[in-house]
Amino acid sequence: MACDALREGMRGLTALLLVGVGMSAASLASAEPPAAPDEPRAAWRFVFTPYFWAISMKGDIDARRIDADVDADFSDILDKTNIAAMVVFEARRDAWSFAMDVLFAEIEDDDAGLGPIRVDARTRQTVIDGKLGYRVLDAGTRLSLELTGGARYVRDRNEIDARLAQVGRDVDETVDWVDAVVGARFRASLADRVSLSVSGDFGGFGIGSSSDFTWSALAALSWHPWKSWSFSAGYKVLDIDRDKVDLRYHGPALGVSYRF
Repeated sequence: MACDALREGMRGLTALLLVGVGMSAASLASAEPPAAPDEPRAAWRFVFTPYFWAISMKGDIDARRIDADVDADFSDILDKTNIAAMVVFEARRDAWSFAMDVLFAEIEDDDAGLGPIRVDARTRQTVIDGKLGYRVLDAGTRLSLELTGGARYVRDRNEIDARLAQVGRDVDETVDWVDAVVGARFRASLADRVSLSVSGDFGGFGIGSSSDFTWSALAALSWHPWKSWSFSAGYKVLDIDRDKVDLRYHGPALGVSYRF
């Protein structure tokens, strides 16, 4: 019975910890304000975008013989989050661009478990996403299409302490991998100060320790009230199929961009 209870407690905890696995960036920098008509095309332009992604998740995992169905909404995840930081920096010159997206999150549950079994756990995740882009269609400030390619690095450290009376089990495990990804980004101006951007990528391809397959998509509306500032709201989906993990993350995303 104790073993069954421990297994159930670890199952629920594993579902919580995997909130962090594979969270790719929500590239709201794709909502870049249009360049001014008189701005030189060869000039460097930069965009700095802090953003927030309200993630819900669904799927299943099989970790160390622990099978778990995962179905967590944003409120479940937010309640266990100690800290989260998400930011995108993009540099652009003429038709070329480079975007770096960095995410760090720490999720902790210090009172999980079932019955007499107590489980303390902490997961720390770092995601660094870098992509090079080339604009293949450029209709001034009205319409653009860009092809992108790069890599996404994910590092996930989990610390688990499960106790039943004087008997315990400690786990301190770090896993990391790199996924090669390719994609595209489309942008259209809907009004004088409003634009729509749609972007997506796919990759992994089962190369080495990478995901067997992963894909993401983001659609966002942006408002550009001033030359240097814009505000974006959209919806992001990320799907990961790697080893014994099959998860889908989804939820609204908000960003504030400063252009210089």
